[in-house]
Amino acid sequence: MGRRSTHGADDTTHGGDLPFLIEGFAISLDAENLSARTKETYLEATARLTDFLAATGRPLDANAIRRTDIEAFIAELLTHWSAATAANRYRSLLRFFRYLAEEELIELNPMAHMRPPRVPEDRAPIPTADELKALLAVCVGRDSTARRDAAILRVFMGTGVRLAEIAGLRLEDVDLANRQISVFGKGRIRRTVGTGNRAAQALHRYLVVRRKHERAAEQALWLGTKGRMTESGIAQVVIRRAKEAGLPHLHPHSFRHFVANAYQASETLDGEIMSLMGWRSPAMLRRYASGNAAARALAATRDSNPGDRL
Repeated sequence: MGRRSTHGADDTTHGGDLPFLIEGFAISLDAENLSARTKETYLEATARLTDFLAATGRPLDANAIRRTDIEAFIAELLTHWSAATAANRYRSLLRFFRYLAEEELIELNPMAHMRPPRVPEDRAPIPTADELKALLAVCVGRDSTARRDAAILRVFMGTGVRLAEIAGLRLEDVDLANRQISVFGKGRIRRTVGTGNRAAQALHRYLVVRRKHERAAEQALWLGTKGRMTESGIAQVVIRRAKEAGLPHLHPHSFRHFVANAYQASETLDGEIMSLMGWRSPAMLRRYASGNAAARALAATRDSNPGDRL
């Protein structure tokens, strides 16, 4: 016997068993050549929804799922997680149910007229120059760990690339002569980003000591004691060094805010900023700009205050 849904439908008769349909969704994500992180985000949301529906006695037949079921799930998320996390799950489920509708696997999309949870504007603090100098100061040294950590931090500060993009760097992606690196961004799109002279210098110093590593033949740029460093390993480097510098609030994404703000303060053209930061939508540019506008305005009045001209 199939599971009886709360809407009076037998889940096995519709061919809409949720776990089975999620398998198809995963295949479609692979066919789109999405990054592993993006796929993981989508599937995490569908897995959590499945668990919630099962735990609350709601239907596991996609055709029997209603808007109220999704709303109950989002409400449950908001009691345990941040609004940003709930909104992220909402967007992932929106993509999933759109896939089901496009493939004609459901008759009605339960999320067709839903609105995402409102996320309060989060103005992430931008690291100051003094804070970043203090962070670099704890990496001073000639040993391999110090050279590696300094290079990681310098690349973050000089490029503003994402954690996953830095973690994915290979030796062939580093062009010291032209002071640039090549990274794979979201959507599996490769872009070239300038590093600046300081980051290039730190990279060269690291590459010198890297040659002596027992796993030096590996193509991954960043090596730990056991070989290639993962995203988690690189994040731990940032967190550990930040604590040593007395800056526990800093994390890998802090550098992205620092670089984006610097570009905007220098009046770099919007299109150029989007290219450098790997943004495909102006929405991200507006989000960063609005969050940091007040800080840039204050800095501008310190440098050129209208009243000082009188």
